[in-house]
Amino acid sequence: MNDENKLIIYQVFTRLFGNNNNHCINNGSITENGCGKMADFTAKALGEIKKLGATHIWYTGIIEHATQTDYRRHNIQPDHPAIVKGKAGSPYAIKDYYDVDPDLAKDVPERMREFAKAFYESPAWRRTRAYILKRDAGLCVHCGEPGVIVHHKIELTPRNIDDPAIALGEDNLETVCRTCHALIHEGTPPLADGLAFDADGNIITAPHTPPGCAEIDTR
Repeated sequence: MNDENKLIIYQVFTRLFGNNNNHCINNGSITENGCGKMADFTAKALGEIKKLGATHIWYTGIIEHATQTDYRRHNIQPDHPAIVKGKAGSPYAIKDYYDVDPDLAKDVPERMREFAKAFYESPAWRRTRAYILKRDAGLCVHCGEPGVIVHHKIELTPRNIDDPAIALGEDNLETVCRTCHALIHEGTPPLADGLAFDADGNIITAPHTPPGCAEIDTR
């Protein structure tokens, strides 16, 4: 493999990155010891990581896992402390592959929106989106009218958002207009267990055929 095609993965323990508390205590709570947030991965932070030579980043612990932090007020069931490793829990004790760790959100009820926006505001997505719009001459590939939405043919979900071939692959992206975007959604039945992100980063039921789309902020 040529060096220019070599994948270099930067693994980061998500809850430690951005946590500036220098006075953590043994077996301390999230209030006492603090916790890094998804919002800490700014464009500047990701740019600095890229300067190290990394081509990809692995957000270890971002998927919802067992924890002793009580989130019952947010309708998240608690875990028995006897089976949880420490207060924060092991990042590998996965509870829900379709949710993210509430510790990592600034606003727990909006945690999925925060997760999706981190992708849509990333430099990689902005570059890819601009490329697709230029490739398609800014026109909807279905009707030829001006297109403002970059459409994921395979639905973008919490489980595949880290797959570059799906999230950023040009073969999975196309330009569509708002009318065709609406027709795609209205004309397809939902998957029984499928999930996707809408334009605001909310989790919604995914359409089945054709496979999904995500409306992109056009600012």
